[in-house]
Amino acid sequence: MIERLEELKLQLVYFLTGEFIVSLFVLFFFEQWLWLVLSIVGIANFIIIVALIVVLSRGMKERLLQLTRVVGSNIKSALDIGRVGFLSFDEQYIVDYTSEFFDEFNYDWIGQRVTSIHPQIGQIISGEVKNLTIELDEVTYDIHRVNNTLFFKDISDLQKIQKALNDNAVVIGYIHFDNYEESTQYQEEHTIANIDASIRQPVIEWAKKKGMFLRRVKADRFLVVLNEKIFKIILEERFEILNQIREGATKLDLAISLSMAFAKGTNDFNELEELANQALELAQNRGGDQVAIKQVGKQTQYYGGTLVANERRNKVKVRVMAQSLKELIVKSSNVIIVGHKEMDFDCMGSALAMSRICSAHHKPSSVVVSGGIETMMKNAFDLHQEHLQSRHTFVSETAAIASLQDQTLVIMMDHHLAEHSNGEQLLHKAKHICVIDHHRRGKDFTFDPTLVYIESWSSSVVELISELMQYMGVRNFLSPIETTIMLTGMMVDTNRFRLKTSSRTYEAAAYLRSLGAEPGDADAFLKESYDEFELKTKVLHQAQYLDYGVVLVPYDDEILPRPLMSWWQIVC
Repeated sequence: MIERLEELKLQLVYFLTGEFIVSLFVLFFFEQWLWLVLSIVGIANFIIIVALIVVLSRGMKERLLQLTRVVGSNIKSALDIGRVGFLSFDEQYIVDYTSEFFDEFNYDWIGQRVTSIHPQIGQIISGEVKNLTIELDEVTYDIHRVNNTLFFKDISDLQKIQKALNDNAVVIGYIHFDNYEESTQYQEEHTIANIDASIRQPVIEWAKKKGMFLRRVKADRFLVVLNEKIFKIILEERFEILNQIREGATKLDLAISLSMAFAKGTNDFNELEELANQALELAQNRGGDQVAIKQVGKQTQYYGGTLVANERRNKVKVRVMAQSLKELIVKSSNVIIVGHKEMDFDCMGSALAMSRICSAHHKPSSVVVSGGIETMMKNAFDLHQEHLQSRHTFVSETAAIASLQDQTLVIMMDHHLAEHSNGEQLLHKAKHICVIDHHRRGKDFTFDPTLVYIESWSSSVVELISELMQYMGVRNFLSPIETTIMLTGMMVDTNRFRLKTSSRTYEAAAYLRSLGAEPGDADAFLKESYDEFELKTKVLHQAQYLDYGVVLVPYDDEILPRPLMSWWQIVC
């Protein structure tokens, strides 16, 4: 229709120009005929105006008829009630009609390209999306396309209702004081009152200020209920209460921090409570002093975690874990031990110890090694292959799956994620799984574990196993070679007792030494070849030290082996 108007405008200009020339010619040469000519011109102009009105009216009716076929006969009343406006465009995407709905907003789009209305409209014109939500002058529209017509539905009220609903969605959380019981169990009453005033009271005031419901469920734990609007505020503030409690604990020379967990994304309160408990467990397993957020259908998010993990194990917990593990082993038909891919000394040493524990309890066991063994561990294994194979059963994952029974216990050593395991398929088929690890927990399990013992503040899994062994009622079941491999694993993970060590680490090392571990042999296992030493030197030579303690190594000459990457992480 726009093209027809342009043609009519051009023809009208030609006609008026001709009239003007004829009038001038008559005025100068035939003045006596001027009134007759002007009369004829007036009549012609009247006829032209009437013709234009008829043509435009006919074109508008044709367009309305086309739109009526699209949306139905009672178009105006239905669209007005539903707060829906529409516009049409031609083959060149020029707007040639807009409904009366847009008049109240003073939108004059006729003659403009439809994509100039809003940058995102091009997505629906190109077919990239079927419907689109845009905002124009603080009004939100949901846009649908039917042929050459765009329908604009005003959903501003719906958006406001949806926002109010989202803002009022329930969020359940737990606030836990890490190390609170350990820090207060031997303190005087007035000292505990001072600790509560400096540590607990700020949390209560913070929750009250933000409008949260807070209820103490244990001496070191609060239940908190809030809505999504409040949660977004404390999230934007990056949970400032963590820093406040950390600073307060530092002034009192205490190792107390906060672990916080929040669950959202459903109206089922039982599910929210379960998710909040899982999130709190994740936050604590990762060392505490952080926030874990679980939302239904999404991965767990973490915030904080600036403190180095403190030792929180106690002899009671170790004894309980040892007893639970012993019961699982005794009740099982057989035990399959899996480590991570490219098993190192810590993984292999703890797997050998677990294999001998099972033998001491008269349960058949096997160690899965199909995921590979790292170079130094492989050299030590080959050196003592005859001795180790006489005391342990090493199998592939396929053979392990073949021996899997309903009462089989699968024990994961030095890892807790299925994708890192050398028995990933086995884990998905096993009914009873035990996890023993010292790495910071990253995400949820993809399997259902029966027992989980993850201590991220431990130096190594060998340290954990060394403690468990002392409460499992078995004696003299490890050979000096096995304990030496275990001691080597502890040396590797602590960079020869220079990192991440505590008094418990040295106690575990002393226990292994009493069982026959040879530090000299362990040191020999870790000796480097000249090629390995040269490669380390080349990597260090290319290291670039940046701001804020960042070290960058642009090394692309070859693929670096896993042990070297682990060593580099320890050095940095």
